[in-house]
Amino acid sequence: MGATYSNLVVVGRSTQAVVAAMGDRAGFVSDEVGEFVAVFPREDLASVVAGTVAALSAALSALVLGFEVDDSDVLRCSIRSDDEAASVEVPMRSRPLGLRRRRSDGDVSAYAGAVERAGLGARDAVRSVLDATYVFADDRHEDLLGTLGLPGYLRGVGHRYLLADGPGIVPIRLHRVGSG
Repeated sequence: MGATYSNLVVVGRSTQAVVAAMGDRAGFVSDEVGEFVAVFPREDLASVVAGTVAALSAALSALVLGFEVDDSDVLRCSIRSDDEAASVEVPMRSRPLGLRRRRSDGDVSAYAGAVERAGLGARDAVRSVLDATYVFADDRHEDLLGTLGLPGYLRGVGHRYLLADGPGIVPIRLHRVGSG
């Protein structure tokens, strides 16, 4: 079994604002690193991650990026701001028995364009990472984080890993929020 985890990045808001916006949602919220605050929601389900991205973006009127790695096979990325929302699901290079999961190039284009308009990365650089061949989704996640100028320690880290291994696995102070 591969890695399964999710994390979010809120751009341009304080830790205190993000903690307040999380409300009853369980997870960890980091101290600010530059203009970024990392969020590690308790649930790794795509619907919960998407809902948390949407809720935080609306509550904070902020740009929020969400990342979910599912069993090291699939990377789901979303971006949301007041002006737009886009998401993409990128499967690993191939599936057992040669079956291949499909994704729409429109999703990649929409996501890459939204990232570029947000000032976080060039459309072509983002597309290059999303279109490249990777065996593991967490490796793609790491490269995408670098392309977007986001903290590399987000790779491989989600709520349950923080509970199991302790907050010391990331080089930043974390605040536990919500219940659970």
